[in-house]
Order: sequence, then structure tokens, then C-alpha cells
Amino acid sequence: MNLIIARLDGEEINNSQYKHYIERLVREGITGFIVFGGEYNEIKDFITYLQSIASEPLIIASDIEKGVGQQIKGGSLIPSQMGIAAGFDLNKNRQELKSLYSIVIKEALDVGINLALVPVLDVNTEHKNPIICTRAFSDNPEVVSEYGKFIIKIFESNGLSTCGKHFPGHGATQIDSHLELPSLTYEPEIHLKPFKEAIKAKVSTIMVGHIAAFGREPASLSKKTINELLKQKLCFKGTVLTDAMNMRALIDYENPYALALIAGADIILHPEEPYTALEEIKKAYIQGLISDRRIK
Repeated sequence: MNLIIARLDGEEINNSQYKHYIERLVREGITGFIVFGGEYNEIKDFITYLQSIASEPLIIASDIEKGVGQQIKGGSLIPSQMGIAAGFDLNKNRQELKSLYSIVIKEALDVGINLALVPVLDVNTEHKNPIICTRAFSDNPEVVSEYGKFIIKIFESNGLSTCGKHFPGHGATQIDSHLELPSLTYEPEIHLKPFKEAIKAKVSTIMVGHIAAFGREPASLSKKTINELLKQKLCFKGTVLTDAMNMRALIDYENPYALALIAGADIILHPEEPYTALEEIKKAYIQGLISDRRIK
């Protein structure tokens, strides 16, 4: 279980059956959870409790691109990343922007989130993009890079880990990977630049998207994308997460959890069923497809 981040549905934590299920995952060694929904104080207390029964500190992640209030009732909301770039000039309004993000950081750490799934580093070159659009800072890689580095440095310096997404770039697609697998035909350097800059800024984690970027297979299952490009060529030494594994972009692929680990992913994020993912990984391990070294 120590390769999996599962979903934590905050609306269900008062359901005794659901609570016991989450407790079981923790006691059996789950890496952590990605939080969706719930009331601020209830989620805070539940995360504190889960950390108290965990044998190792849990990773508590959340998509808080627009603040903690994007996921948790009672948290604050801030503008989208495109709104941030439009409203705050990094040269003129750096202090104001720092103050805004300090609210996000303070609330995230207070409620128990230790991995913010930000910043979105996609360069939104496709203006008909149905899923990235206002989540991106810009269609200009320089702008995306500068704002991305700003967020990474301020979050990381305050003890909140960050995650650059969605490698190698979801900004040139006309398809939502929640629904089917997008294929990209673009100039890679435009979309890779913000990730290169994020690595220099010491981003803790990078999320690999379900995008057919270099060939037909999804980047999240591709050795060429994760191991050869991200880890070897770009020298990323941090943790590689998959995008949520319950997305329909992977529906036609057998054994996606094992394939992602073999390709170089370090953590399987949000599988539909954590125990199904675990059994698939165990089977691949027994067959010798995943080595002890890879798991360690």
C-alpha cells in the first residue's frame, strides 16, 4: 500500500463504515490520501486522527489551485491561475500576491494538507482546451514559468510541498483526459520549459498526465516520458505522481498501475479501488516485472 495515495471523501467521514475503511487503509500502510470535500474542522480533526494511527507520516494531498475552499467548506477561495496572472504583476504586486498565497498556505497546513497539488504548469496554447483553460497562468511559457516558480518557492519555503502538473504539458489538447486519452502534436520545448524551471526551483513532486505525448501510449505509463525524459534527461530527483488513475483516458489499458510503476512513477494517485491496484502491483512484482529496487 506504500505506493498508493487513495481518495478521502470528506463528505463521508461521519459514516462509520467509510471511516473504518479509511482506518483500515492507514493501518495497512497506505501512503496517504487526496482530499475532496468535507467541513474544515471535521476534516482537520479526522486528518489529525489518521496521522496519530499511521506507522509513517501520511501524505495528505489536495487540488487547491483556487485555495483550500476549492475542496473544503470553510476554507478561503482565491482566483484561478489565469486570474492571478491577469490581476497580479510579479514585478509590481509581488508582496500582495505573497500575502494572498500565505492565506492558502496557512489554511492548508492548519487543516493537515502537506502536499499542495499546485502549480498547474501547462501552457494553454490551445484556446479550445476544455480542461486546462483558466487553470493555466498563460499561453506564454515564460509567464507560466515565472508564476510557477513563485508559487513553488513560497510554498516550499513555508513547509508545504508542491506538485507541478501535468507533465509533459496538457495545454495543447482539445480533449479532457478525464473522459478520453488526448494526443498532442506540438513543439515540446514550449510546454516543457515551465517544468524545467520548476525542477530548478526544487519542486517536490511532478504529476505526469494521461496524455499521448511521445507516441501512442499515455505519458503516465511511458518509460520514455517518465524515466528517460523526466528523470534522466531533465534530472528530476523528486517524487513522480501519476494523474488520478480513475480517469477514463486509461480505460483501454490493462494493468495500468503496474505499467505506471515500471515506467518510473513513484506513487499511484487516486486508483478507483486501492486494493485492486495493490493486487495488480503484487502480481507484477511476483512475476518479476517490478523489482525490489523499484519499489524501494
